[in-house]
Amino acid sequence: MFAAGRNASVAVLQALLAAGAELEARMKNGDTPLILAAWGGSPEVMLALLDAGADVTARGTDGESVVEISKKNDRIFESKAYWILVELSMRQ
Repeated sequence: MFAAGRNASVAVLQALLAAGAELEARMKNGDTPLILAAWGGSPEVMLALLDAGADVTARGTDGESVVEISKKNDRIFESKAYWILVELSMRQ
């Protein structure tokens, strides 16, 4: 899940989820696949994670929200995925 979130592989992500992978799995440092996608993934991966129900309230190791992290990734910040993330976050 972590590699799929970070390496922009929607097909791998969807296959892992279909096989029962844990959407909210956490790395040793606490990062989730959605946090990794916010840091370095693609808008498509972020959308796939959001569509799957990823926790938009997750926080990175430094306490930043997924929205705050996404602002640092130009590919995410300038995409539809960012605005969907913001909207979902506001509902929490």
